[in-house]
Amino acid sequence: MDSLRILDVVPPTEAIIHLFVASALRRPVREPERIASMYANSPLVRSAWIGEKLVGLMRGWHDGSFDGFIADLAVDPEHHNRGIGRALLDSLAALGPEIQWVLLASPLALDYYQKLGWTETDKARLFSRQSWNPEAPATWRDRHLDLLPTPGN
Repeated sequence: MDSLRILDVVPPTEAIIHLFVASALRRPVREPERIASMYANSPLVRSAWIGEKLVGLMRGWHDGSFDGFIADLAVDPEHHNRGIGRALLDSLAALGPEIQWVLLASPLALDYYQKLGWTETDKARLFSRQSWNPEAPATWRDRHLDLLPTPGN
């Protein structure tokens, strides 16, 4: 089996969409131009690969010295519990030990971040986008399964 590679590479938009749907990460997957723009305009993108398959992805911003924000962290469910999410998050340390990182955790991953040493806080405030739909991640994923490749493709 191929080993895990963490790269500073923006994957093809279609691969990002497939990963988001498979992992139930609620993003505008029916708007490929918007997904492409999200990644083209994010200075921090790390992708995780096993062979030619995208198995994990992280996107965010940082100022190089004090603050950083993680906007997306997705791991293909077929590759959970293999340290991929941890490897992506651990790669942040190379950007500077004094950067404080913040993220909005998916309801599916609340315990995951605490297990990795991230602290839950009640200090954040959120001004949601107008189109936000708070439906359950699994319900969202099920509505987008048609975007995944069919077996054999």
